[in-house]
Amino acid sequence: LEAEIKPDETVGVVKMPGWLLADGITATHAGDPIPGWVQYDDGVKQEGLVITHVGGIEIEPDRIYRVATKISDLTNGQSKPWTEYYKEHPECLPPKGAYVNLYSELMAFFAKNMWRKIWEAIGPNKTSGPKIDLGHHSCDPAGRLAKLDLDHDGIVSVDEIHVALRDVLGLSVDPTEKSLAEYVHSFADTTGD
Repeated sequence: LEAEIKPDETVGVVKMPGWLLADGITATHAGDPIPGWVQYDDGVKQEGLVITHVGGIEIEPDRIYRVATKISDLTNGQSKPWTEYYKEHPECLPPKGAYVNLYSELMAFFAKNMWRKIWEAIGPNKTSGPKIDLGHHSCDPAGRLAKLDLDHDGIVSVDEIHVALRDVLGLSVDPTEKSLAEYVHSFADTTGD
């Protein structure tokens, strides 16, 4: 993931006609993969080089789709149809203030999901993951937080989240790399203290 996404990369949501979406993807998929080769989710279906579905529904050439992408990929020549269209219609590009840092969005997404998994794993109905004895606490929020507060100082720290990622979720963690734990902690800390 780090090879594909740089910490300073941003994305924006652009409105794109169906015909342009299809032509742009086709242009980058013709031949061997190249820088700028358009990647998409499983809602997009392609038969040969022809895009047939978007969002799991048959593509409509005149429909306007909302596409999240690196805005630079629309104008840097990697997809000739997109470059030509957006150079002719720069007003269709989102304003720079609407761009989102992709690295931060992905880390926030992962953090939200990791926190949910930790919260569920230390709750009363734990059904999956490693069987870890976290003591006998009630299942109220204070009890769950107490399970994470390993030094019993009343505060769940980044280091304690890091331990939970390893011991509760079974993730392989490096003791010196705590970026995910920091994001999880930031997400879970609703009061900022």
